[in-house]
Amino acid sequence: MRSPPNYENIPKLTHGLVFPRGPQAAPLRIRFPSSCFGIAASTRTEQHTHTMQPPISPYTETLGMLYFARMLDKIRKYAKGGLREDFHQNLGQALDARCCHFLRVDYTEVKAQVLSGMSDEAVLNWCYQNGRQLDETDCFIWNEYTRKIGWNDSRTEFLEKYKAESGLENRRDLKTMFDYMEVDEGRKD
Repeated sequence: MRSPPNYENIPKLTHGLVFPRGPQAAPLRIRFPSSCFGIAASTRTEQHTHTMQPPISPYTETLGMLYFARMLDKIRKYAKGGLREDFHQNLGQALDARCCHFLRVDYTEVKAQVLSGMSDEAVLNWCYQNGRQLDETDCFIWNEYTRKIGWNDSRTEFLEKYKAESGLENRRDLKTMFDYMEVDEGRKD
């Protein structure tokens, strides 16, 4: 049986294609430098390797609540060494911190629940029991707030900075942080 290929010596390039090759074979990875596409290299994606991944979409819902599943996904991927490095510095910060504050729970306690093996729904129910229970209106307010971050608000400047760092400064359709995350993390074109 062949040993899997060693990807450690492959130069870290910012764009590429992955072709699945079956359950036992490693995927064929073809990577291209950003210069092949006539765009500047993204400092936010240069850290990406074959084992490192961005978190799931912020649009993923847990019991009707946006973003919560993404926060938990980041915790799990980081603990397993699979979270893309450009997400490390904001673990428990920024929107993670706002989410925990909105639920009236401490991030380190949420992290402990996640790492104990609880499902997303079980962790959110734990938050309801140990913080505050959200009703339909609370979820609506949270979802609408998060869905619009970066659109004519105090985060617009950061959104424009992130777009510029990723070579997306000309993308006028990226009006919110969620829009940006979907494109920057490769879920949308």
